[in-house]
Amino acid sequence: MRAFGLGNNELAQDMEDGQRIIGGEASPQGAWPWMARVRPCNKYGSCVYLCAGSIINSNWILTAAHCLPYKAHENRKPFKGNVTVGMHHLEFTKDKRGLNTIIAPTNSEGNGVTYPIKRIVQHPQWNAYKRTNDIALL
Repeated sequence: MRAFGLGNNELAQDMEDGQRIIGGEASPQGAWPWMARVRPCNKYGSCVYLCAGSIINSNWILTAAHCLPYKAHENRKPFKGNVTVGMHHLEFTKDKRGLNTIIAPTNSEGNGVTYPIKRIVQHPQWNAYKRTNDIALL
């Protein structure tokens, strides 16, 4: 993305590099303990980090249904994908298309614990075209 008429070259460069937060600050470790990284995989095995989720109890993560692959809730076994909780630091690299991709976090910096996604429950009236009832449990 190119920024025009901004007078701040650093801001323009950040926007060209694909940064989405400009001038933000790093959070103290543990500041957002309910947050989870949601990384589902499609039926072809392609796994992506698109969205976050919120821990609602020891077994469930709340996220948006649009963050999951099409028909992911249809009980394919085994379901591929995972959720990471307690993570603090993400590292990015560029993929072959030049887009930012997350490098798998390591636990050396207290970067959380990863659990497999065992079940997906999408709202029964989730409508991908209208984006209504856009909610899911993992």
